[in-house]
Amino acid sequence: MTHDDSRLLESLKHRADTGRMPDPSRRETMTTADAELIDAARYLVASVQEGFEAQTGVGCTRMGCAIAAWQEARA
Repeated sequence: MTHDDSRLLESLKHRADTGRMPDPSRRETMTTADAELIDAARYLVASVQEGFEAQTGVGCTRMGCAIAAWQEARA
């Protein structure tokens, strides 16, 4: 994971913790920044999933699984 990915993840965590995450189901009411954040989060999760599968040979299709894999990799 790159430094930029780590910064993005920390930003997402902060926004989730403070209740300021945009709702992806209401994309038509989002600001451009919110839409970009959602797209970046999806990219980051996909990157973690791919890395987890490459390292373990086990597919990881759920976001929770990907986050758990990322946290385990950081430990």
